[in-house]
Amino acid sequence: MKWIKFGLLREEAKKIVNRVKEIDIFEFYGFHTHLGRFSKDPAGWDALYRQYAKDVIEISRACNVQPFQVDLGGGWPREREPECRSKERMMNANTIEDYAKVVCAGMLDEFNRVGFDIPQLWLEPGRYIAGNIGTLLTSVYVVKDDQEMDYTYTMVDASTYLATLVESQESKNPVLPANKMTQPVVAKTTEIAGPICIPSIWESGATMPELQPNDVLAIMDVGHYAESQASQFNSLPRPATVLVKDGESELIKRAETVADVFATQILPERFIKAKAEIEKSRTAVKKPVRKAAAKKPTTKKTVKKPATKKPAARKVSRRSADKI
Repeated sequence: MKWIKFGLLREEAKKIVNRVKEIDIFEFYGFHTHLGRFSKDPAGWDALYRQYAKDVIEISRACNVQPFQVDLGGGWPREREPECRSKERMMNANTIEDYAKVVCAGMLDEFNRVGFDIPQLWLEPGRYIAGNIGTLLTSVYVVKDDQEMDYTYTMVDASTYLATLVESQESKNPVLPANKMTQPVVAKTTEIAGPICIPSIWESGATMPELQPNDVLAIMDVGHYAESQASQFNSLPRPATVLVKDGESELIKRAETVADVFATQILPERFIKAKAEIEKSRTAVKKPVRKAAAKKPTTKKTVKKPATKKPAARKVSRRSADKI
């Protein structure tokens, strides 16, 4: 990546300022820079904005303009910096007041040294304000304990794509056992993993109490970028957002449903017609009539009945017959 994406070098900036001066509907207002997060060391911020002040002076005088405002951008370090990719170096001993003191002193020194009129100083503290105040709550749904490998996976219902800096910048956001904070930890470590088709590791080798399904884990420091960058990877709905103050909670964004995930998708008309044709052709095909299997002629066994003896004929004399 070429870093020029984030602005202009001095000579190009001079061309732009002079071009703006030639356009009646434009008015030159000031300068803006945004380096983003790069260091917790105040000395680094001092060096950065001293150079910024020198550039503002050089460009302004070369173009005969006076800036009303200079914007310092964002990226200001917070109390905890998971993006440092290390638990050991995560904590920041410096406050925002420490950075303000160093930066303002350095820029004022550069401006006053050459008699440059002091412009308004703006900055963008969104990341500093929001970064540490966002917490993602996720539930355990299965604990996979592999006895043969002597390894444990704790599967949770939140994907790392709900806080994409974990994937894109290897951010090491702390994971806490929200409903078991006072319980003792177990000796065996565990992998805290999301439910999607990539590893989706929230924390590797996490030390936790004995976890069970429905336990709640708190993933810290997801107040910046997480919600705006969250995706529905693997068609998983994104969670609700709740605002908490003084022990009270307010729902400010409802959770998505599966229907929401697919709500914007449109099935082309040709697919619908093709489906109808397939179904029509299926109903048009007559099922073959099954013929009854020919039965083999059965031979009936005739059972002879025992002969009935006829009564013996009596000889009747003529004389007797006449009497009858």
